[in-house]
Amino acid sequence: MKLGQLPADDKDLERKVTFDPPFNAQKVSVVIPRDQRNEGPVHGRLDFMIKGPVEPETEKDAPKKIKEEEEEEPDTKLANLELNATYELSSWWSKSWNKPSLSAKTGFWNSKKSIAAGKDYWMAVHFRRESEVHEVVFMKRGDKNGEKRVFNKFKIQYYDGQKWQWYKDSELLETGMKAEDDHLKVYKIAVEPFKATILKMWVPASETVKGVVGGRFDAMISEDEIDPDTVRAISALKATTTQSSAWSAEYSSAANIMAGARLGFFNGKDNYADDYWFSTRLPGSKLHEVKSMVFQKLNH
Repeated sequence: MKLGQLPADDKDLERKVTFDPPFNAQKVSVVIPRDQRNEGPVHGRLDFMIKGPVEPETEKDAPKKIKEEEEEEPDTKLANLELNATYELSSWWSKSWNKPSLSAKTGFWNSKKSIAAGKDYWMAVHFRRESEVHEVVFMKRGDKNGEKRVFNKFKIQYYDGQKWQWYKDSELLETGMKAEDDHLKVYKIAVEPFKATILKMWVPASETVKGVVGGRFDAMISEDEIDPDTVRAISALKATTTQSSAWSAEYSSAANIMAGARLGFFNGKDNYADDYWFSTRLPGSKLHEVKSMVFQKLNH
């Protein structure tokens, strides 16, 4: 089975292998033979698009006529808080400050090194599948201590499934934050809807207080309705993973190797001459319909 991955692929480009026909399974394994790799190392990020669980068919499952409804407004939800999208940050002060969810008691906070270097800061959210973005949502830090450290403007970059694009030619957008605002205030910035798989917000150092960027964020999105019941097994449903070998513990964590994660999988140095396998156990005890596999290059 060919993956279609090319040396020139961007690390955020998602390649997809569609299983035709799809199959029902409780566990899925991928084997990459040694003779199908250019060198010994094998690495990347992946996930499975699944539906389920699959129930035995009964007479009650006979097709029913569904009344056609008028076209409605998109059903928007928060990408992370409601749809389990994953985050990625350009830097963080400590592990406690790598938690940008709106519900976090801390949030995001750029690293001391990044602040000293005067670097622009970015935060990204990786959607479960292609989605339409309607709003960017910010809050101040969850610990109240950084209320006066606001950032005034930001710009949006997004990945359309093939390449990175700038929203409105990298126009700077106002956050509306004020130093006197309470840390519970929610800032919603509406955008002209666009389709994306990854949303990235850039904060120029010049729009911060002494280079410090902190807060919490999310995005209001409507997911692609081509197959609305299909979700990502690892990122959305927390399916567990095992593999034949790993370079280190960091490269064996499901949270780090799924598509959109900050690292990826990487086979052990002593196993370069061996075939590599990766296995995912789908949630629950019932079978799921496995529709496709998505994968990306290693995230560094």
